Amino acid sequence: MQLIKEMEALAARGVGGLNSDAAGELTAAILRCQQSGGGFCGLDGKPDLYYTFFARLSLNALGAEYDCPGLIRWLKAELKTAVGVDRVCAELILLQEGARSKMAALMFLIRSLFRVGAVDSYKLFLTAFLMEQLLPSRLSAFLIKRAGTATLKQRAHTDFNSLCTPRAAVCALLAHRTGDQKMQERMTELLRQRHLASGGYASAAGARADLLSTAVVLFVTRISGQSVDVSAKDCAFMELCWQDDGLFSPAPDQTDGDLEHTFYGLLALGCL
Repeated sequence: MQLIKEMEALAARGVGGLNSDAAGELTAAILRCQQSGGGFCGLDGKPDLYYTFFARLSLNALGAEYDCPGLIRWLKAELKTAVGVDRVCAELILLQEGARSKMAALMFLIRSLFRVGAVDSYKLFLTAFLMEQLLPSRLSAFLIKRAGTATLKQRAHTDFNSLCTPRAAVCALLAHRTGDQKMQERMTELLRQRHLASGGYASAAGARADLLSTAVVLFVTRISGQSVDVSAKDCAFMELCWQDDGLFSPAPDQTDGDLEHTFYGLLALGCL
């Protein structure tokens, strides 16, 4: 299954564990973030391509309706100046909505493959979504393996303990997809060490738990075929990240939620 579809399926599974009132409150909170121009707001309250990407994933998992025509118009306008991860997010949404020709998206993908640095594991992770949708399965698997191998080779010369948990999780996923068992074992052990007895996973040694790290570790563990060991304190940590504004935040003491962590909250719940 394609990576993005696996994430969407698990987020939808997370929604399935909510009662109707909770799902309705979450949907309403996300919809309040859609701006009049069509995009969804980021941390600064302005329309943001990256956060729009996660808003759409969450709304699809919730089965909710939103102003899709307005979103498409805004994305097409933003596409002209978007770069990096933002551009990848815009391309993905337009392609999935049938508002971007496969040829145009493919041309962007080809250019992007030459620009993804060997250590830019997160951009590679998002670009892999495009590869899986635009290219034959064998070709996309080959390219992901090739790019993943280059990334892992570069990472092999770095101090693993310096990797933040989300990037270590991406490396673990790439290692799983490329068959690099040694790297996968090293990354899996690093991720295990980031688990806190008080609940959740930390982004670095000595740091506090955060929802993004917790979600990506659970996701990578699950799709890699390993058993997901979740404690009652892990569940309590996730629940405390659901804030009064209706959205999930990075940590319990951060009371302002955002659209990225809301999707990761659903993803984490779906991995339980």
